[in-house]
Amino acid sequence: VGSGPERERLSQEHPDVHFAGRVSDEQLARLYENARAVVVPSFEEFGIVAVEAQASGTPVVAPTHGGAAETVRDGVTGVLLEWVRPETIAQALQHEVFETPDVGELRRHAERFSSEAFRTRLVEAIEHLTGMTVAADMPIAA
Repeated sequence: VGSGPERERLSQEHPDVHFAGRVSDEQLARLYENARAVVVPSFEEFGIVAVEAQASGTPVVAPTHGGAAETVRDGVTGVLLEWVRPETIAQALQHEVFETPDVGELRRHAERFSSEAFRTRLVEAIEHLTGMTVAADMPIAA
């Protein structure tokens, strides 16, 4: 899914693989929900793909570097890899988290990164640092 800079080359090298390109949000949600795993082979600053997959109840394989190290619980909501290679991905997919994923735990973990959770933590930090109370309906960001 997606249309990154490697798509054309990878499509030519692997004609037996379907590269979906851009899809709608609804299609993406269905793909996440129906997947056995979501593999994030590259470094992402935050790791939104990993969070979206977990929110859909799907475990993740991702590198130990970047945002996935914070958004994926190794052995619980996915598997983190020091070296992302075809053989390490294949080995990771044998982990029990992919055989019997705890969909509830995956979704609960993803909720830690929701905008509501972010707002709550931000308000707590502001109140702690300033000693002021932030009104519940006060906009935090535009």
